[in-house]
Amino acid sequence: MRAMVLHQFSSPLRMENVPDPQAGLDEVVVKVKACAPDMLDVKTRAGQSNVTLPRILGHEIAGEVAEAGASVKNVRVGDRVAVYDYLNCGACEFCWNGRETLCRNNKGIVGLAIDGGFADYVKVPGRNVLPIPPDVSDEAATTLVSPVSTSLHALRERAKVSPGDNVLIVGAAGGVGIHMV
Repeated sequence: MRAMVLHQFSSPLRMENVPDPQAGLDEVVVKVKACAPDMLDVKTRAGQSNVTLPRILGHEIAGEVAEAGASVKNVRVGDRVAVYDYLNCGACEFCWNGRETLCRNNKGIVGLAIDGGFADYVKVPGRNVLPIPPDVSDEAATTLVSPVSTSLHALRERAKVSPGDNVLIVGAAGGVGIHMV
């Protein structure tokens, strides 16, 4: 498959042919239809993230399930999905209480800890894919898994903002800030 690979910090990504990923028992392979670059990719390329090179970046991913491992029950081949980028256990008290970013067994982020979506295909745990509704485009779905969900969580769960509250959004020109507005 084709992939944009980072080999050296502060250098351009290189288009290469790399082996196609194969789904393990609890994994899915997604045919990437859209992958939105964002500030994490910029910072990683600049050497400001903890990542082992070479690496295929990209964590805001939407596509179609191309292969599903035998124990994957939440999706089937052909389903349109978005990829949740945190590689959490799904079993600790934080995961069970909606505080996945505090997962005790977090293995990192798609595109940093494992290869990401700047490729034809990406392999992720089956629990990391979410169905995309028919009326949502692949491009729009890439915004839902990170900037929109981050904004919504921060406003609703952390800041407890309610209708009628006055708020100040600092940095409203970035991906998360614009979605807060």
